[in-house]
Amino acid sequence: MFAIIMDLDDFKNINDKYGHLAGDNALARVAELLRNNCKDSDDFVARLGGDEFIIVGERTDTADIQKLLDRISKDVISYNNRSELDFPIKLSMGYAVLEKNGTRSSLLAAADRAMYRNKQERKSLND
Repeated sequence: MFAIIMDLDDFKNINDKYGHLAGDNALARVAELLRNNCKDSDDFVARLGGDEFIIVGERTDTADIQKLLDRISKDVISYNNRSELDFPIKLSMGYAVLEKNGTRSSLLAAADRAMYRNKQERKSLND
């Protein structure tokens, strides 16, 4: 079992600068993009709340999970290149695979930590 946790970078800024309707539209675009990337699998996609989303599935091969992350990243870039939005969609993403004696809570915590590491790496590249 694996979990990917992601959030929409600068979501508060999107709401503050462009309005809540623009923020809601961005969330809807992310949800659509994630559903499209998981439609041919048994992966479960959900919004955790706010600007966070999760994908959960039965895969354990990290290369396969990384391919999913890469497809999502490519689709975000493609979407931004043709988008009608006044701002780009940017996602921070992290994943974890359930350890042998792990729990759902430990899986989610590990994926959350990985997402925050990715967010920090992306911020340091933009500074």
